[in-house]
Formats: sequence, structure tokens, C-alpha cells
Amino acid sequence: MRIPHSALLAALIWDVIHLRSSDHSLLCLRLMLFPVKRRKVEEISLLHPASVSLPFHLPQIHGVGQSGKKTDAFFMGESMNGEAEAEAAESLGMELTASPMKSSMCSRSTPAEEVGTFIVTVEKERRARAATEPTLSSEVQIAVEGSAALPPAASQRETHEVEVENTARTLEEVEFYIGRNQSLQSENARLREELEKERAEKTVAVETRRILEAERLQRESDVTQSTARMLEMIQACTGQNQALGVTNARLREELETEKVAAFDRARILEGRLQTESEIRQKMEAVQGLVDSLIAAQRLLIQDYQALKSEISEKNEEHATLLYDINVLETEKTCLEYQVDYLTKSLAERTARISERFDTYLRRSQASEAENARLREELDNERAKRAFDRTRALEARLRRESEIAQSIEAALSQLNKGLPGS
Repeated sequence: MRIPHSALLAALIWDVIHLRSSDHSLLCLRLMLFPVKRRKVEEISLLHPASVSLPFHLPQIHGVGQSGKKTDAFFMGESMNGEAEAEAAESLGMELTASPMKSSMCSRSTPAEEVGTFIVTVEKERRARAATEPTLSSEVQIAVEGSAALPPAASQRETHEVEVENTARTLEEVEFYIGRNQSLQSENARLREELEKERAEKTVAVETRRILEAERLQRESDVTQSTARMLEMIQACTGQNQALGVTNARLREELETEKVAAFDRARILEGRLQTESEIRQKMEAVQGLVDSLIAAQRLLIQDYQALKSEISEKNEEHATLLYDINVLETEKTCLEYQVDYLTKSLAERTARISERFDTYLRRSQASEAENARLREELDNERAKRAFDRTRALEARLRRESEIAQSIEAALSQLNKGLPGS
């Protein structure tokens, strides 16, 4: 006996509600509408609608004068559906894997694998749905009982045409939901690309800041080294000036010592001349000693000439020393001028370097403030866009749920109206 179309349509709507987010729902629906192979079972009397076998994916029906046990016809229907599922899986060459209902929306499995896993796990889903969806089971039971009581000829044909039209509309709704799901997936992919671009921009900004910090540290080290070299040059010049001052002091002391010695010798000579004059006066009285006095005088004159020449040589040496002192003072003046010039140039360079460093710090602070402002504006704009997108997605989901509820209400009304027709 064939399964009533009303029960098949109710089962189809159930699968559309639970599988509309999958990309391969059409294949699953096709396999459900057009099985690979059907087998005949024993005829069941229409007087016992409770014994009519339901689709393999629907839950067990409770109530309406049943004791909770399955009939023999229901067991036979289950065995028929299991064999048909096994043959369909063998013809497609699929592996028996987990249920596609548990797979994610971004799964990479093929449509054939989705159909195979759906066939294998329909019995488990049937049992789970039997525990969680008693309302739908009651509606399906009512539809099955009503369809079993219909006349066998014209009523079934009219019902079949109506159900075909309803199935076509349901498939259109399924395609619409699939298109909506694909648009949401493309929107999600675009948001991920924007996030990756933002991360790359942040990485480039951090790397640029690190390079600028390294350049600033290198410049500071160069300025420190140049300042140290200048200080070493100044210290060397100061040491040379001190050494020259010590040499000049030593030369002056030696010159003073020579002067004192020359004056002492001159006083000694003057004393000698006085003594000789006294002797000459005494020798005037003594004529015999004149020659000796003259000889002594000549000797004294010779000594005096030698002393005079020695004094002239000392005077020349003194003039040379004075010239050397003047030269050293001139060199000292030049060195002092050079030291002053180097000090001024160092101060000017230090001022320029400090001005450049202050300018660089101000620019760096301005750039950091500008970057912070731009980041804040970008974050605000992104948050606003994300909030708008979230609101749009919530509105879409709300409309989608309303459409699904309206479809379920229309189908339930249709199923309730079928027994009366």
C-alpha cells in the first residue's frame, strides 16, 4: 500500500523546516519524494487507520486508541524503508557517516555524502523527534487517518493534484531559503575579509612605529657619541694649555735665577774693582808695584771683557727667551680662541640638536594623537556598521521565522480541511 500524500507532504514540510539551512536539501527532498526502490507490503484494511505505516522519518504516533506498540504492518514498512535506504546508499557508493543535521553550515562534504549520511541516521532522528515533537506527530496522525478514509478514485486524484501544487510551492520556498542562506554566507565571508584587512593594516602600523622608534634611538646614540668626542677634544686642549703654562712658569723661574746670578757676579766684580782701585792708590805710593798692578789691571780688564761678553750672551739668551715667551703667549691666545670657538660651536650644535629633537618629539606626539583619533573614528564607524548589520540580520531572521510560521499554519489548515473534502 502506498503512503498517503498528506502524510508525505507533512513529512516533507518537517524536513524543510529542519534542513532549510543546508546546501543539499533539494537532494534530500528528491530522495524522499522518489525513493530508489519500493516494495509491496501486505494489504491493510482501511477500517484500521492506526495500523497504516508512516514515513520512515516521522516519529511514532501516540494516542487515538493505541496501546503504544507497533503493528506488524508498521514493522514491515520500517524494514522496507531500511532496505530501500541501504540499496540507495550502495548505488551511490557512499560511506555510512554521522547525521548531516549535526554538520556545520560551512561543511565541505559533497551532496552525495550528505544524502548518504541522511539515509543512515533517519531512524535516530525519528526517535529523537518522537520525544520532542508530539504536536506534529498528532497532526500527522490526523492527516493519515483522514486520508485513509477517503474514497479510492476521484478524491485521491484531486488530493494528489493539490498536494503536488503544495509540494511545488514548498520547493520554491526551500529554494528561497537556500538563496537567503547563500547571501548570508557571502556577507559573512566579506566581513571576514574586512577583518583580515584591518588586522594587516594594524600590523603595518605597529611595524612602522617600531622602525621609527629604532631610528630615534640610533639618532640619540649618535648625538651622545658626538658630544662625548667633543668633550674629549676640549679636555685635550685644556691639558695642552696647562702643560704650556707649566713650561712657561719653569722658563720664567730659570730666567729669574740667571738674572740673580748675573747681578751677584756684577756685584763681585764691582767689589773687585773697588779693591783694585784701593790697591792702585796704595801702589801709587809704591812705585815698585806699578807693573804688577798694571798687569793685574790688565787681567782684570780681560776678566771684565770676558764677563761683559758673557753678559751680552746672556742678554741674547734672555731676548730669545722673551721671544719664545711671546710666541707661547700668542699660541696660548690662539688656543684660547679655538677653545672658545669650539665651545660656542658645540653649544650651537647642541642647541640645534635639542631643537631638532624637540621638533621630532612634537611631530611624533602629533602623529600619535592623529593615529589615536583615526583609530577611534575607525572603531566607531566599524561598531556602527556592525550594529546596523546585526539589526538587519535580526530583521531578516524575524521575517524568515514569520514566513515559516505562516507556512506551518497554512499547511496545518490544509491538512485539517482535507478529511472534510
